[in-house]
Amino acid sequence: MSLADKVKGTIDGYAMLAENDHVLIGLSGGADSVCLAVVLHNLRKQFNLTISALYVDHGLRPDETEDEITFCRNVCSLFQITFYLKQVDVRGYSTDKSLNIQEAARELRYEAYEEIKRSSGADLIALGHTADDQAETLMMRIIRGSGRAGLAGIPPVRGNIIRPLIETERIMIEEYLSENDHEIPLHNEMPYLIDSSNLKEHYFRNWLRNTIIKEIKGKNPAVIEDICRTADIFREEDKYLEIIVTKTLMRLISRKSNRSIELFVNPLEGLEKPILRRVLRRALKETESLRGISFVHIEEIIGLIKRGTAGDSLRNFISGKQDLR
Repeated sequence: MSLADKVKGTIDGYAMLAENDHVLIGLSGGADSVCLAVVLHNLRKQFNLTISALYVDHGLRPDETEDEITFCRNVCSLFQITFYLKQVDVRGYSTDKSLNIQEAARELRYEAYEEIKRSSGADLIALGHTADDQAETLMMRIIRGSGRAGLAGIPPVRGNIIRPLIETERIMIEEYLSENDHEIPLHNEMPYLIDSSNLKEHYFRNWLRNTIIKEIKGKNPAVIEDICRTADIFREEDKYLEIIVTKTLMRLISRKSNRSIELFVNPLEGLEKPILRRVLRRALKETESLRGISFVHIEEIIGLIKRGTAGDSLRNFISGKQDLR
């Protein structure tokens, strides 16, 4: 199957595009985002698309940024894509929010996408996550510990964000660009750029990609596809479980405000732990002042529910201020 057919299958399978959509591409100049620009350009007539692209300057690699911006401008000029540039202060934000550099960069990048989407009138944000990114994410979460929702990996569609390359492997993308390099501006004789930070193995994802996954591929060349299939199964099961949680929670809520939520305790005692854990997590997530509660806190709440007696309540659970009854 050709790359174009594979990506079109993903787009159709998840109903990512509709006629007359305005799509904003997250464009970095790397192989994934350049491929995404090419594919969407080739689908422009079929869907009557309006296409824009945003390059986010994180301020982390000043020696490479100018070349990347120039390359991205040239790609957009060639394919008649409106180009936007947004600068963000990742280091400052990282310090202010006590985040690591990668977390800070991700938050600011997504904020920039949303800002330019609104100002440009775009309907969708298209990102270049690949099957390799999906497999890496799943393995990272297994190593660090995660529940079923985390093991569902990167969603192909989330709200107005679409990921048309999520079922396509990086090697296929690079081969496609190399075979079609006459259609793309070249940088140092390459149809895409290589981000030097992707080569640094002190980043956990890079270490995983360049050592562990590379080693596994030697034993199982289809490992990316196999892991992605596992993520699909987890995602389908997670979606089903969330439907059960929604129906269960609707029967349990007695009273709710931004500061507290009251649930009927007796029905909670009869729930199986996997569903109870999800119900509590959802209840807390939907209560603004209780969103700081962690997995450990939820396990403590479960323990209190299972050991509690009629009339018990969980008071002053966080910092002596909020109530969960």
